Amino acid sequence: MAAMKVARRLACVALWVVASGCIRSTFVLTDSRYGGRPRTQPGVFIDRLPPFPYMSIGIIEVTSAAGTDLPAVMAEAASRGGEVGCDVVVER
Repeated sequence: MAAMKVARRLACVALWVVASGCIRSTFVLTDSRYGGRPRTQPGVFIDRLPPFPYMSIGIIEVTSAAGTDLPAVMAEAASRGGEVGCDVVVER
Protein backbone atom coordinates (compact mmCIF):
# COMPACT_ATOMS: atom_id res chain seq x y z
CA MET A 1 0.00 0.00 0.00
CA ALA A 2 2.83 2.42 0.86
CA ALA A 3 4.52 1.69 -2.46
CA MET A 4 1.27 2.55 -4.22
CA LYS A 5 1.15 5.97 -2.48
CA VAL A 6 4.76 6.70 -3.40
CA ALA A 7 4.15 5.71 -7.02
CA ARG A 8 1.02 7.90 -7.12
CA ARG A 9 2.94 10.88 -5.69
CA LEU A 10 5.78 10.42 -8.19
CA ALA A 11 3.28 10.26 -11.03
CA CYS A 12 1.65 13.49 -9.82
CA VAL A 13 5.01 15.25 -9.58
CA ALA A 14 6.01 14.06 -13.07
CA LEU A 15 2.68 15.23 -14.50
CA TRP A 16 3.06 18.61 -12.80
CA VAL A 17 6.58 19.06 -14.24
CA VAL A 18 5.39 18.22 -17.76
CA ALA A 19 2.24 20.35 -17.50
CA SER A 20 4.05 23.37 -16.07
CA GLY A 21 5.75 23.99 -19.43
CA CYS A 22 9.10 24.75 -17.90
CA ILE A 23 11.18 26.75 -20.37
CA ARG A 24 14.96 27.05 -20.04
CA SER A 25 17.53 28.71 -22.22
CA THR A 26 21.27 28.99 -22.56
CA PHE A 27 23.49 31.29 -24.58
CA VAL A 28 26.42 29.79 -26.48
CA LEU A 29 28.97 32.39 -27.55
CA THR A 30 30.28 31.74 -31.07
CA ASP A 31 32.29 34.94 -31.60
CA SER A 32 35.08 35.37 -29.05
CA ARG A 33 35.49 39.03 -30.03
CA TYR A 34 32.19 39.86 -28.34
CA GLY A 35 32.91 41.24 -24.90
CA GLY A 36 29.36 41.62 -23.63
CA ARG A 37 27.18 44.68 -23.24
CA PRO A 38 24.62 46.01 -20.79
CA ARG A 39 21.17 44.43 -20.75
CA THR A 40 19.00 45.24 -23.79
CA GLN A 41 15.52 44.58 -25.13
CA PRO A 42 16.30 42.94 -28.47
CA GLY A 43 13.98 42.95 -31.43
CA VAL A 44 12.83 39.50 -32.53
CA PHE A 45 12.78 38.49 -36.20
CA ILE A 46 11.09 35.22 -37.16
CA ASP A 47 11.66 33.78 -40.67
CA ARG A 48 13.06 37.08 -41.93
CA LEU A 49 16.22 39.08 -41.49
CA PRO A 50 16.32 42.50 -39.85
CA PRO A 51 16.33 45.45 -42.29
CA PHE A 52 19.80 46.46 -41.09
CA PRO A 53 23.17 44.71 -40.93
CA TYR A 54 23.96 42.67 -37.83
CA MET A 55 26.65 40.26 -36.73
CA SER A 56 25.94 36.87 -35.19
CA ILE A 57 27.62 36.52 -31.80
CA GLY A 58 26.06 33.31 -30.55
CA ILE A 59 23.23 30.84 -30.37
CA ILE A 60 20.38 30.88 -27.89
CA GLU A 61 19.20 27.34 -27.17
CA VAL A 62 15.66 27.14 -25.76
CA THR A 63 14.40 23.92 -24.18
CA SER A 64 10.71 23.48 -23.37
CA ALA A 65 8.03 20.87 -23.05
CA ALA A 66 6.44 19.58 -26.23
CA GLY A 67 3.49 21.70 -27.23
CA THR A 68 4.87 24.97 -25.86
CA ASP A 69 3.64 27.76 -28.13
CA LEU A 70 6.08 29.72 -30.29
CA PRO A 71 5.45 33.11 -28.61
CA ALA A 72 6.50 31.67 -25.23
CA VAL A 73 9.67 30.16 -26.74
CA MET A 74 10.56 33.40 -28.53
CA ALA A 75 9.90 35.45 -25.38
CA GLU A 76 12.40 33.23 -23.53
CA ALA A 77 14.93 33.64 -26.36
CA ALA A 78 14.50 37.42 -26.31
CA SER A 79 14.89 37.48 -22.53
CA ARG A 80 18.15 35.50 -22.70
CA GLY A 81 19.39 37.65 -25.60
CA GLY A 82 18.64 40.76 -23.57
CA GLU A 83 20.63 39.41 -20.62
CA VAL A 84 23.78 39.19 -22.74
CA GLY A 85 23.23 42.50 -24.56
CA CYS A 86 21.99 41.39 -27.98
CA ASP A 87 20.39 43.97 -30.27
CA VAL A 88 18.36 41.38 -32.20
CA VAL A 89 17.26 37.75 -31.94
CA VAL A 90 16.87 36.13 -35.35
CA GLU A 91 15.16 32.76 -35.74
CA ARG A 92 16.28 31.22 -39.04
